[in-house]
Amino acid sequence: MKPRRFRLTEALLLFCTALVLFFGTLLVSVAKTPATAPVLLNVAMAPELAKALGGDAALAQKIVADRTKNGGYSDVDALARRKVLTSAQLRTFEPELAIRTWGTASASLWFSALGLLVMFVGLHFHLRRVWPSADPYLLPCAALLSVLGVLLLFGLKDPIRDRLAFFAQVQGVWLGGLAVFLLTIKRFWSLPLHRYGYVYALTSVLLIVLLGVFGGGQGGVKLNLFGFQPVELIKVLLAFFLASYLADRGRALADNSAQARRADLYPLLAMYALPLALFALLKDLGPVLVLFGTFVALLYVVTSRSAFVWLGLAALGLGGWIGYVRHFGVFRTRVEMWLHPWDNASIGGDQLALGLWGMATGGAGGAGLGLGGTKFIPRGGSDLAFCALAEDMGLFGPLAVVLCLLVIFWRGLAMVPKTHSEFERYLATALTTLIALQGLVITAGCLGLLPLTGISLPLVAYGKSSVVMIWVSIGLLLGISQKAQHDPELVPPFVHKGLSRLMLALTLPLLLCMITALAAQTVLANRNALLLVRTPDADRVIRTHRNPRLLAIAKQIPRGRLLDRNDKPLAQTINGKRLYPLGPAGAHLVGVLSPALGGPTGFEDALSAPLQGMEDGSQALALWRGKDLPGFSLPEGKDVKLTLDSALQEAALKAIVKAASRLKDKTTGKPKRAGATVVIDIATGGILAAVTAPTYDPTKPVTETVGSPQINRATNGLYPPGSAFKPVTAAALLKAGQGGTKLSGGTGGREKIAWKVGSQSYARSVTNNDGEALGGRLSLTEALVHSSNIFFAHAGVVVGAEALQSMTGQFGLTHGPVTAKWEAELADIAYGQGSLLTTPLELAGVMQTIASGGVRRRPHFVLTDKTETLATPITPEQAAVVARALGEVTRRGTARGIFSALPFSVAGKTGTAQTGNGDKQSHSWFIGFAPAQNPKIAFAVLIENGGYGAKSAGPAAREILRAWSK
Repeated sequence: MKPRRFRLTEALLLFCTALVLFFGTLLVSVAKTPATAPVLLNVAMAPELAKALGGDAALAQKIVADRTKNGGYSDVDALARRKVLTSAQLRTFEPELAIRTWGTASASLWFSALGLLVMFVGLHFHLRRVWPSADPYLLPCAALLSVLGVLLLFGLKDPIRDRLAFFAQVQGVWLGGLAVFLLTIKRFWSLPLHRYGYVYALTSVLLIVLLGVFGGGQGGVKLNLFGFQPVELIKVLLAFFLASYLADRGRALADNSAQARRADLYPLLAMYALPLALFALLKDLGPVLVLFGTFVALLYVVTSRSAFVWLGLAALGLGGWIGYVRHFGVFRTRVEMWLHPWDNASIGGDQLALGLWGMATGGAGGAGLGLGGTKFIPRGGSDLAFCALAEDMGLFGPLAVVLCLLVIFWRGLAMVPKTHSEFERYLATALTTLIALQGLVITAGCLGLLPLTGISLPLVAYGKSSVVMIWVSIGLLLGISQKAQHDPELVPPFVHKGLSRLMLALTLPLLLCMITALAAQTVLANRNALLLVRTPDADRVIRTHRNPRLLAIAKQIPRGRLLDRNDKPLAQTINGKRLYPLGPAGAHLVGVLSPALGGPTGFEDALSAPLQGMEDGSQALALWRGKDLPGFSLPEGKDVKLTLDSALQEAALKAIVKAASRLKDKTTGKPKRAGATVVIDIATGGILAAVTAPTYDPTKPVTETVGSPQINRATNGLYPPGSAFKPVTAAALLKAGQGGTKLSGGTGGREKIAWKVGSQSYARSVTNNDGEALGGRLSLTEALVHSSNIFFAHAGVVVGAEALQSMTGQFGLTHGPVTAKWEAELADIAYGQGSLLTTPLELAGVMQTIASGGVRRRPHFVLTDKTETLATPITPEQAAVVARALGEVTRRGTARGIFSALPFSVAGKTGTAQTGNGDKQSHSWFIGFAPAQNPKIAFAVLIENGGYGAKSAGPAAREILRAWSK
């Protein structure tokens, strides 16, 4: 009765696998059917090729000549590899070219599917005839994994333009099936396989030596030897060696006597040394994890000694640490990816993130075989096959893979206690553990639970050698299960204990992988699909990257224009090309779209969704997921209007460049170039101009590094504010009720100031600019007019560190030091030095707040009818006191005479901020608002290393205000 039940069980499971094969083949065929019939690259003559190449007869003749001389092309990309076409030309003409017709490609798939079906059915009938009691679950699980692999590989590639990689996989399955058939020969099982233990070991050593001498592979990783990967054979040979050795010496290893353990020490050391030697060659931890795990598992099952486990973990940890610090191959990169998948400094460090993006974008339902963005997953057919399968097939893919691995593992260990010989017992344990561990290590790596490795997902990932050897292992397990009729009670109790713990040790991590995959494609899918990754590009510059699937769907939407407040275009698309009329003046704000220029950056990035008619980036995710559904349509792009005034933006850039170029760098003698300005509409908070110098041409790649032209100094540049911070300290003094208090302005131009915070005492020697002796005690207005450092140092002490820190935050200055430094540097920070840093945008916001009666409004770039209030740090009355004092600064103070030629009055504050950067000259600031009596705009101007605020920044501010007034 038992063989009949086995036969029916296996037949039913194979029938389900056949359904997956049929419908999967049908779906992937429909998905990959091309809309048009391209020109066949290997048979078309020059005139026909010329039509596909846009009429370029010379290029067509060049292709024909190369084809005649060097033979046909294996894939369309070969045109670039042979340097017949440039990469740009290939991208343009590739849709019009093909290697084979769709009929040929489709027939290859269907005949391959039929061949697989015939093989599975044939094996089923043959096995049930010769091995009627063989396990009924192993063949269907191996068949289903093989089917998933073939379907995945066909869908990954373009079947009419790329090599048919899936066919090599099919060949591997056929060869594996043939190996299973050969293993059913009775004579094989009558051989004394247990006696050749050291033959297996020596053969493994020989293969490792040959791999080290003659092997090759990418990145110095030696994987291939004479057309196959010997690592797969080495794993099976070492499993045979282990089984043979333990069958012979297992009971001695379990012996507690020291003499017995010493006698078996050297073979054990060899067992540990072989995988480490393999790691040194492969420079990849994956095979070592699998082999080490198998060795340790068997040793524990045989002896129940936990010391072997700890020794294995220690050796593995030591090897991994050496590989990490010595930069073995890509091992360090993979560890960095594991630790920081979304933000690391390794070239190619986005590989794991690309896989996780694929799983998240596919979601629970999957994109459909051949319809997903698996082309964006590097090594989607090998290292990241699990992710690619999940993207295309949704939850079915990963769950089917993990369940098949679990079933193979459970059924393999279930037969172990029933085997009639110790050799077969340990061989079954070794082979089962090898398959399960290999699946666990690569699956956990794809999910970010372990460092990603270079091993293949059993029977799914591309690799003929791996497929054949896994099928060989399945065939061996089937043969052992046929003979497994022994009484389990005769097996030593500690073996049962070891088996149960081994089953638990691998089942729990595989279940964790299943749960993690489930979460990645359901509750975490939308979040992960929209995450950004920061890794270096090929030029080693770290950039932020988005999910390429979302960029691909967004690229199909006609992009709207970016307009200034007067409807002048700042970015627009004409004849398919993105143009930037504002040029360098708007480069930092508007940004660029093209990835070839480092894009998308600036508003092209931040406002990408509204420019393409979407509310946010999540809508692009929904569009991608629905792109193949009936009735799908793309939204239309929309124009986005900004608060910027393009004329003022250009004038501001000219003013900054002019003011900086008048100065000579004390170190190089060259004209200075760096500065920034921000102009804000006081009533709304809208930014009218935000300029950075030096800048760059947004139509060309940025190659210059001197002066860091890519940095947006206006919004992101951090500088000590110097005396430009004094209005904030003045506001804090007024809020503390001490605005009418007169404080020392520095009779001798220098004064020692002491203060105490708790039990800690501090002191500073503070000097006015140029040691100016302002004499006696000053009012707040006079202190601002004459910019007395000593007065404001005293003011900071009067206000206190906590109150001044709070006021700084309410004014929107967010780059202050930690609390301990506020307390220790209180006197310095109070007049704008110390550890406090600000941006031009922040200081322009300070002026906007004071000019609007103490109301701080959110600065913004997109034109809107809404005005958002962020804070009211001071009352209108207190703001008026500071505003009047700032008006006196330009009338009779440190900025007197600078703005006298303008038709309106200006209120503001100079700033001279000491710095050790550049040529160590002070930064020049001027911040203010205008007109002084009826403020319309607030502004901040910075000239890097420009000296006194009145010398450089003040005149630049005057030119900007003159342009605004027109």
